[in-house]
Amino acid sequence: MFIRMKKIKSQRNPGQWILHLALFACSFCPASAQNLDSLERLLPTLKGEQKLSAVGDLAFYYCYSNTDKALYYGNMELQLANATGDSSKIALAWNDLAAAYVSRGEFETSLVLNHKALDVRLRLGDSVGVASSLSKIGHAYTELGQLDLALPALLRSATIFEAENQHRQLSLLLNNVGTVYHRQGNKADAIKYFEKANSVAERNDHQAGTIAPKANLGMVYFESGEFDHAKQLYLQLLKSMEAMGIRDNLHTITLNMGACYLESMDYDSALYYFAAADTLLAEKGDMKSLSMVKVNIGICYAKMKNFAQAEHYLTIGKKYAEETGSYVQLRHVYQGYRDFEVERGNFEMAMNYLQKSLEYEELYHNAEINDKLAEAEVRYQTEKKEKDLALRDQQLSASQLKGKNLQLVILLLAGGLLLVLMGIIFVIRRQKLRRERLQQKAVLELQEERLRISRDLHDNIGAELTLITSSLEMQAFKAPDSQKQELENISSYSRNAMAQLRETIWAIRSETISVESLSLRLMDYAAKLGKPAGIVTRVDVTGDAQKPLSPTQTIHLYRLCQEAIHNAVKYAHCKSLTIKIEVAKGNLAVKIMDDGLGFDVASNHDGYGLKNMKARAEEMNGSFSIRSQPQQGTVVELQLPC
Repeated sequence: MFIRMKKIKSQRNPGQWILHLALFACSFCPASAQNLDSLERLLPTLKGEQKLSAVGDLAFYYCYSNTDKALYYGNMELQLANATGDSSKIALAWNDLAAAYVSRGEFETSLVLNHKALDVRLRLGDSVGVASSLSKIGHAYTELGQLDLALPALLRSATIFEAENQHRQLSLLLNNVGTVYHRQGNKADAIKYFEKANSVAERNDHQAGTIAPKANLGMVYFESGEFDHAKQLYLQLLKSMEAMGIRDNLHTITLNMGACYLESMDYDSALYYFAAADTLLAEKGDMKSLSMVKVNIGICYAKMKNFAQAEHYLTIGKKYAEETGSYVQLRHVYQGYRDFEVERGNFEMAMNYLQKSLEYEELYHNAEINDKLAEAEVRYQTEKKEKDLALRDQQLSASQLKGKNLQLVILLLAGGLLLVLMGIIFVIRRQKLRRERLQQKAVLELQEERLRISRDLHDNIGAELTLITSSLEMQAFKAPDSQKQELENISSYSRNAMAQLRETIWAIRSETISVESLSLRLMDYAAKLGKPAGIVTRVDVTGDAQKPLSPTQTIHLYRLCQEAIHNAVKYAHCKSLTIKIEVAKGNLAVKIMDDGLGFDVASNHDGYGLKNMKARAEEMNGSFSIRSQPQQGTVVELQLPC
C-alpha cells in the first residue's frame, strides 16, 4: 500500500514540539517485485494486445518503486497504443505515463497528459474513464497547491463514480476531497467528506478503504485538541491494520497515538507507542522519522523527570536530524531541548533553545519560498517554449502561403469577407477568454496574497508572541510572590492576543468560509467559555449551512458573537445560552439568547461593548438590536444580506 504523507504542525500549541502526522491518500499496488521481474522476462515473447497490456501494467506498477522504469515502459506503451490507432488505448497510455511523472514530482507534465486523456474520453463518452482522468487532474492540482482548481475536478469525479456505482474509487475520491478542504482550513467540510469516504468503504465491505479516511479524521481531531476522539480512531486503525496484515505506515499511526498520549500527559502510554513506532521505523531505516520519535521519547522522559534518559534520546534525535539536514527535524530537536531545560528549571538555556528552534522555522519557510520560486521559473520556461513553437509554426505557415499559385490567391480573396467575419468572431472570443483568464489570475493572486499574509502573521507575530509568553512564564516562575500575579496577568493577555491572532488567520486564509464552519467555531468558543460556569450552550443552523461568507464578514460576525457570548457568561450569570443562525432568501439572521439576569438597555451602553457590536453590524450593511430587562434574560439579534 502506498501512502502519501505530509507533516503538519500542531495548531493547538505551535511553540511546542512538531508532531508526526499524515495526510493519507491511499492506493494499492498488488504487484510484488518478483511478479514484475517475471513479467519483464516474459515481455519479449508477447505480441499485440498482450504486449500492450503487459507494458501498461509495468508502467503503472513501477510508479511505486522505480520511476525510471515507469517512464521507460510508459513511453513504450504510448508508442504501441498509437500504432493501434485505438483512442481508448491511447488515453490509457497517457494516464499511465502521467502517473510516472507524478511519481517523479513533475505534476505540470502529468496535468498536460491527463488533460489529453480527458479530452479523448469525453469524445468517446467513457464516463468512468472521464472520472479517472479528473481524479488524476485533481490530485496534480492538489500537489501543486492549486486547491481551488483541484476541488471541482475531484467533486465532479466523485459524482461520476457514485453514479456508476464505482464504490472503491468513490471512497478514495471523497477522502481526497476531504484532504483538500483540510488544507484549505475548512474543518467542517473536511470531517464531512472523511466520514462519507469511511461510510462508503464500510457499506461495501472494503476494510482497507477505511484506513485513509479514519487516519485523516484522527488527524483533524488531534489538531482540534480532541485527543480522546483521535485516540479512539487511531486504536481502531491499529486493530484493523494488524488484522489485515498491513504494516506499511503502521509506524505513522503508532507515532500519532503516542503524540495523543503525550499531549494528554499520559507519559507511560506515550512511551509505549513511541517505542513501538521506533521499532517499526528502525526496520524501514527512515532517519527523519526516527529523529522525531527519539526526540518525543526524550520529551516523555523529561516530563517524568528522568533527565539522564531524556538527554540520551534527545542526543540521538539530534544526530539523526543533523545527518538528514532537515530543518523541520532540527526545529523539532531544539523544541525538545527547550522542554528538557524547562523541566530542569534552566530557563535561560530554554530561551536559547526556543530561539534556535525559531531560527530553523524561518529557514524552513525560506526553503519553501525558494521551492515555489523554482516551480514558477519552470512554468515560465515551459510557457516560453510553447510560445516559441507557436511562433515558429506561424512563420512556417507564412512561408508556405507564398508558394501557393494564383488560383489559390483568388479563392482566398473571394472568401475574404467570410474570413474577416470569422476573424472578428475569433478576436471577440479570444478577448473574452483573455478577460476570463485575467479574472482567474486575479483570484489566484488574491488567494496567494491572503495566504502570504496569514503565514506572515503566524510565523512572525505569532512567533514573537510565543517568545514573549514563554519569557513571561519563566519570569513568573522565578519571580517573588509579590510580582508573580502581575506577570501571570500579563502572560494571560499575551495568550489572549495569540488566540485572537489565530482567529484572524483562520478568517483570512480562505477565499470564503461557510456558515457551518463559522457555527462550529462559535460552538467551540461558547462551550469553552461556558463550561467552567456550568452553562449549557447550543448552536442551531437552519437554511443553507454551506452559504459562503467573505473573510471580512466572517471576522466581523465572529467578533460580534464573541462579544455577546462573553457578556452572557461574564455579566448575565445565565444557566443556558443558545445561538440560532438562519440563512434564507439572501439574508443571514443571528440570534443569541441567554436566560440570565438581564439589564436595562436604556441606561447601560458602555459596559457591554454595544457600540462596537453595532459598528461591526453597520460595516456589514446589517442591522443590530438588543432586547433585555432585569431578571428576564437578553436577546441579541443581527440581520445582514449575504
